[in-house]
Amino acid sequence: MTRDFIADSGFIGQKATRRLLNFYIERQNDNGFIKPLFFAAERGAGKTKLARITGDHLFGSDKKRKKFIEVNGSTIQKLDAFVDDIIIPHVNTGQCTLFIDEIHSVSRRVMDFLLSVLQLSTTNQSRAFYDGIEYRFNFHDFSFISASTNPEKLPMPLKSRLKRVELEKYTTSELIQILKRHTPEIEYKENVENDIISHSRGCPRVVAEDIAKDIMQCGKKQITKSNWDKLKHVLGYKPFGLTTKEIQTLRFLRDCGNQSLTSLAAFLGLDPTTVRRDIELYLLSNGLIKIMATRHLTQKGLECLNVIDES
Repeated sequence: MTRDFIADSGFIGQKATRRLLNFYIERQNDNGFIKPLFFAAERGAGKTKLARITGDHLFGSDKKRKKFIEVNGSTIQKLDAFVDDIIIPHVNTGQCTLFIDEIHSVSRRVMDFLLSVLQLSTTNQSRAFYDGIEYRFNFHDFSFISASTNPEKLPMPLKSRLKRVELEKYTTSELIQILKRHTPEIEYKENVENDIISHSRGCPRVVAEDIAKDIMQCGKKQITKSNWDKLKHVLGYKPFGLTTKEIQTLRFLRDCGNQSLTSLAAFLGLDPTTVRRDIELYLLSNGLIKIMATRHLTQKGLECLNVIDES
């Protein structure tokens, strides 16, 4: 049976993803090659942690753990700096794993360079050129991992060179485990953790940080429904973790009736693609709206608004 390297490192949930990564890790340790990976999920889903754990279990042909190089795509704007600071000193001088977080943010020139880097031959090698110099990449010694909260912004040619790993939605039980792992010194009373999770937007780590700061600084070691109600009111946590634009959408549908995408986008001051991707998808997934010919507020959405208005 395949060893669960990911769970052994303390990662909670994502069973299907763990299975896939464990398979790749074992294969890589056998033949030194792992497909270039691309983690696609929203903020807080665990992309960065999964990348780091995977990288921690990748070994080169000398059986030594590969050096792990982590950079954020927003900082990779100049190709000459990328080559001078990352490729030459790390990739071309030893065995390493390069992790680019928010890869969709790199500049166009860097993106074009990566297209060549990730164009693997049948021997799992590639080459790329910059300033008249050829750089060779042997994917038995070099591993590539990337991640993005906006996978739709990544060009299709680059996506086709990466093994896309979709992260699953966490169960409430898993989210509670994550919450408690980040606040081991705090005791939760009156089943308050369920309400905390319902406001966390699937990212309990962020809420845990606020809880730890508030509760621990006050000298408390437990959180009750009463002090959580005060904390979420002060910090502005809404049911389902709704954003201001999402609440505006629900109120617009309640007050003005069913709406087309065009009218909703005009009201919010956003383009239709952004409304679909960043607002409607989340509201739909939580049953707060439904879409047929037009956008409708559901009974659940109305009840949610009532809770917000009463808080």
